[in-house]
Amino acid sequence: MGRASSLFNGARDQTLISRVSPTTRQREFLQTSWNDLAEHLKVSLKAKHGYAISTWLQGSYKYGTMIKPVRAED
Repeated sequence: MGRASSLFNGARDQTLISRVSPTTRQREFLQTSWNDLAEHLKVSLKAKHGYAISTWLQGSYKYGTMIKPVRAED
């Protein structure tokens, strides 16, 4: 494993961390998408059922550990 450590997080062009970490633009896309979906659900569920809806931020979004989205970067 010692020989391969630079493949995971090192000075190379292609490391595992660079391949799975989203770019700033991708991170903004992911956060905007999540926020838009949460807002849509709060409004539509309240209209449909009459109850106030709230969301709770959790997981990779909350901790900043998101991975690159499947969708190709525009």
